Amino acid sequence: MKLAVYDVLDPTQDPYNRVKLRSVVSIEQECLPSACIWYPINLQREDVLLTTNSEFKLKLWTVLKDLRIICKKTCLGPTFGGHIKRLLLLNPSDMKNEYQDKYLAYSTGEKVVGIIKLPLDGNPNKTMGLIAHPEKIVDLSSTQDGKLFFTSGGDDFAINIWSVDFAALEDNFQTQETEYEIFSNLLDGGPEGQTLRDLKDFFYYSQIRSKDEHTTKARKLDGLVPLTAIADMMRSMGYFPTNQEIENMINEIKFSKYLETGEQISELEINTFLKLYVNHKPVNGVTKGQIYDALKTLSNDSGVMPWDQFTELLKTKGEKLDEQEIEYYLESLMPNKNYPQQLHLNNLCDDLLGFEDMDGTQEQQEQQEEVQDVGSEDEQQ
Repeated sequence: MKLAVYDVLDPTQDPYNRVKLRSVVSIEQECLPSACIWYPINLQREDVLLTTNSEFKLKLWTVLKDLRIICKKTCLGPTFGGHIKRLLLLNPSDMKNEYQDKYLAYSTGEKVVGIIKLPLDGNPNKTMGLIAHPEKIVDLSSTQDGKLFFTSGGDDFAINIWSVDFAALEDNFQTQETEYEIFSNLLDGGPEGQTLRDLKDFFYYSQIRSKDEHTTKARKLDGLVPLTAIADMMRSMGYFPTNQEIENMINEIKFSKYLETGEQISELEINTFLKLYVNHKPVNGVTKGQIYDALKTLSNDSGVMPWDQFTELLKTKGEKLDEQEIEYYLESLMPNKNYPQQLHLNNLCDDLLGFEDMDGTQEQQEQQEEVQDVGSEDEQQ
């Protein structure tokens, strides 16, 4: 999905020619953008745009003078209900005070509204949400001082007025936990779980690898790994980012201090990697149902694709692969080179990708499909 940048020209000109397209930039590859707002914290005098998407992520984009757009940061957003559909700055009267605490109000598509304290960092303790309407939420607005905001329902024909107590919010957002404890609690199993142990193991191995893993000499580890190791560490954790996502992660760390010190960061420590992993990894894992839907789309609803067509798509669509890359990856996945003539769900997930039975038994899959069908019928109604 793409973001368009326009110039607003002289208002005295012909009204049909006042807006001119300047650039179009890809900001999402797999999900849908759902809301945007100018980011109100601007200590470095940048033009920063905040966007949200259908995968519960908040992204900050730096708009450069030549209208190029670079992803500055990606954060995990609120997950109390659906993804964010609308954003609102709660205290716009303090926009010019860069050191004043700032808050965003948000609403999802249905039921939930809430507040996010800025600056964004993915900390769930700086967000809250509550059920505001029984069904759809159409819009929200606020008073100039941000102490009241209004939400409009859909079929309930209700407009609710909410009073905001910023002092109470601050008390609610306060925590004695360290940043490491906060983000480790967001992993499966929490601070004592296998996921965190795996993350530590992969990070420490990356340190050894960066210091020459084949040497017999004593190694002096400094707790840092190069940014080039981010992609391999993420993949080791079961998250397979695209090339664009990898570039976003590297740039996020590399330029995190650039405007303050003029220096670029070339390494990261384990706390930074933990935050990066939590903020970037998908909230929901990929299911066989999603893979099947994608396969149906690519095969014109047949669910079966000739092998030659599959490899041709890898060469020509998305982040394109050349012949050597395809051969290398396929040989890693299927060393015997016993490639099927027809690609379908089972041999794609089980034989080629080596996925475990992510969706459980056949009975559970059928139940999930029934739930999805009911949800689709409700949406149509």
